[in-house]
Amino acid sequence: MNSVAHWRILLLCTLLMAQPVLATADTPLPPTDGLVQRSIAGFDQAWLSPELSMAEHPQVIVDPVKVGFDASWISRYNRDKRAIGQQLDQSELDRIAARMAAEFDPAFSDSLQRRLDSQSGSGQPEIRIVPRLLELELSHVDLPSAARTEVWVARAGSAMLVLEFHRVSDDRLLGWAMDRRETRENRPFRRANRAFNQAEFRLLFQSWASSTGKMLMTANHKG
Repeated sequence: MNSVAHWRILLLCTLLMAQPVLATADTPLPPTDGLVQRSIAGFDQAWLSPELSMAEHPQVIVDPVKVGFDASWISRYNRDKRAIGQQLDQSELDRIAARMAAEFDPAFSDSLQRRLDSQSGSGQPEIRIVPRLLELELSHVDLPSAARTEVWVARAGSAMLVLEFHRVSDDRLLGWAMDRRETRENRPFRRANRAFNQAEFRLLFQSWASSTGKMLMTANHKG
């Protein structure tokens, strides 16, 4: 039997929906003590420990994502939409966060699995990835309305991804990476609705997973 899928990407609590965590524009980043700043393609910042070597840690486990919004975006959005009665309340923010988590978890883990699939290894996972999707903004939220309205946008929105890499045995922080991106630009504009938002962010999550896989493959090489 040939060697397949020896990198095992395990998604914890797949039936557990991540609860939204409201984030401000000044979201605190993890500490840098004992870590070395690295230039990693696809990330704005990366701080890694020399101990983060995928040659020694052939399997990783991915926690369910936590989703947070930019509080200033919520204020701006509700101010702009007040006239048409399409403001965001906490229940709607909870629903958006749950849908984003449901998109992120399989999209990120499956894409990371494909990126790391060529490696071999066995045993228990030794690296735990803790993802946080923060400062989430949507260009338009498709809310129920008595009036028929159509909104056309170039982009679905933007978000910041923070990934922490922990050693499973003692939960020691072995590194973290951060990147802030917009979804792709569409020309001509696309009609903004729930399906559009989820599809566009899914592509963004898959792109982040690809960048993460490349980083893990070269984590033990000097950058």
